[in-house]
Amino acid sequence: MCKPVLMVCLMISSGVCQTAAAATRRVLVDRSLAREGGDLIGFSEKTGSYMDAFGGPREDPAGGYLAILPPPGERSISWARPADEDLAGGTPVVVELTDGRRYIGALGPFASDSVHRPDAGDDSFALLTPGFGVRVVSLDDVGRIVVDQWTVGTEARAGGDAWDVQDGSEDVLIFRNGDRLSGFLVSFGDSIVFDAGDGEAAFGIGRVAEVRLGNPAEGWSGPRVWLATGEVLSARGAGAHDAGSVGLRDEPTGATVVYAVGAINAAWLGDGRVVALGSIEPTSVAPLGGRRWTAPVRTGSSGAAPLGAADIEMPGPMRVEWPLPAGADRFGTVARLGGTLADPLAAPGPWGDARLRTLVVDRGGEHELGVATLDRDHPSAMIAVELPGVGDPDRRLVLELLPGRYGPIQDRVLLDAPMLVAP
Repeated sequence: MCKPVLMVCLMISSGVCQTAAAATRRVLVDRSLAREGGDLIGFSEKTGSYMDAFGGPREDPAGGYLAILPPPGERSISWARPADEDLAGGTPVVVELTDGRRYIGALGPFASDSVHRPDAGDDSFALLTPGFGVRVVSLDDVGRIVVDQWTVGTEARAGGDAWDVQDGSEDVLIFRNGDRLSGFLVSFGDSIVFDAGDGEAAFGIGRVAEVRLGNPAEGWSGPRVWLATGEVLSARGAGAHDAGSVGLRDEPTGATVVYAVGAINAAWLGDGRVVALGSIEPTSVAPLGGRRWTAPVRTGSSGAAPLGAADIEMPGPMRVEWPLPAGADRFGTVARLGGTLADPLAAPGPWGDARLRTLVVDRGGEHELGVATLDRDHPSAMIAVELPGVGDPDRRLVLELLPGRYGPIQDRVLLDAPMLVAP
């Protein structure tokens, strides 16, 4: 029987797709964490619509889907400078919050009198964002602020580089010439007040490339959207719109903005919590296949990954154990033989063949959940499994990468956006 090709329209509203002309290729993740490629047409809140293999519109409840991902190999983030009219004469900045949200907007003063700039106080600042207007951002919620990373000539780190929120006791001020100060950020605005231990000093915004705050990283739950511009919003689909467009309601402000579907890079649609496997430190890494040593697993940047689910590279035959978060009941990924963090779709070598075994270890022992066989003819395998033993505080997820018939050579495997789901 021919399985329909999902040209997904997660129209999570009552509308029916009129055309697939504005479709954008994406990967849809269902509630079991199984993945299937399709052409995204749009989404709102209640139903999912797609074009079947015969070109006809179909409609399903939106509750069947948990997430949208960009295709593998198309997940690099490039922050887009807002249009001049959206900046209103202000200074463009990128603000990354400790819970993973990212705003791209402008810091005043503004050239337009139409921009209402509320008095934010010393412990917060006002940020003009395209579509959603002025947000008041608390410094306690900020992980990093990058100032006009599009300006040519700065010697500081490029703002678009992958970076993850770091827990620390001090704030760091990075100047455009590369100099740094460590201490405490007193206030942030067109003038930045910073105390490096010898008293407060003010610096003009034009001298500063980046501010990193020592606030601890925080988790998140509920709907979230990653835009192609690099912004990450706590938002959900809202209302019915024409095919090829998506209405997003911003949770903090309640405002709704309509985007072209191609502007949606990724989304988490569930009310639960996604836990990136890469955010969990392995408790054990051991070589397999007769090897006496193995390099550790390598993990990409969660800050640069849709859903925060960074890829994980297993360099060769090994057994890796991760402690499972309380309540985690599903695990999903796609294993790719030969893939690397730099080149997720790299072809396996001529001798590459391996088996990837998925297990859970709890107080009742080891429970095998599946074995995927990988070789040059079948270089990838989807893994979507339920995790037994929910409630056991000692549970561990185990992945064993075992050599195939050619032995422990060219057996590198990339785990594509490996994730767990918890209530």
